[in-house]
Amino acid sequence: MKQKLVLYRLITFILLPIAGLLGLEVLFMLPVGLSNPIILIFAFIFFAIGAYIVSSFIFFLQGIQNNKQLKRGLKDFVRVNAIITVAVAAYCLFSGCVYLGSHTMQKMMADNFPTLQKSMNGIFSGIDVERYLRLMKKAAIVMAVFGALLVYHTIVTFRLLKQYASLFLVSDNKPQ
Repeated sequence: MKQKLVLYRLITFILLPIAGLLGLEVLFMLPVGLSNPIILIFAFIFFAIGAYIVSSFIFFLQGIQNNKQLKRGLKDFVRVNAIITVAVAAYCLFSGCVYLGSHTMQKMMADNFPTLQKSMNGIFSGIDVERYLRLMKKAAIVMAVFGALLVYHTIVTFRLLKQYASLFLVSDNKPQ
């Protein structure tokens, strides 16, 4: 069974640096979030995704690979954060695929680009429409790939949590 987990392990190691970047982003968002509560929602979502990636890595490394007993709280922590993660990942996958598959949406983005340039006070002043659309296409690809990796990872994690339920301690260091 452990040989079948090579893809899961690879995806886990790909996602770990992303979890680190999300953690840094959360640190930068918290002070801003004090003045704008909507940003706190995004900070919470980014934290949940990063916490899921790290906690599932701990479960995989310590529990499955090293066959160590784990606290039951880790299982609950992985599950709760996985639910948030899979919802956001499915949204990313869906949004990326819709943008890439819809020429109408890409045309709409091109038509609205001059308005975006004016409203952003010169941020996009050196970018033409073609470059903007290429940038948006690359962002949609990254979003779709990230979403697909996370959806796959969370599905496998839920299966592993069920399969390796005996690794988790109920209380007083007794296996479940």
